[in-house]
Amino acid sequence: MEEKVQFTRTIIKIGSSLAMTIPPEMLEYLELKEGNEIKMVGDTGKHGRFAAFWSQKQQAKKKG
Repeated sequence: MEEKVQFTRTIIKIGSSLAMTIPPEMLEYLELKEGNEIKMVGDTGKHGRFAAFWSQKQQAKKKG
């Protein structure tokens, strides 16, 4: 079984927006680079509310 990539981040303010940074290990795991477009979805699971995101590029690879 593949080990899960996990991290903790603090929400920061950039101008009038809130943001979080993504550590290099997660970027590598998801094969993301600056400028990539991601899809983000909010949902509710057994641990409460959560957000999931993935690379639009990777999703297109799976469909192709």
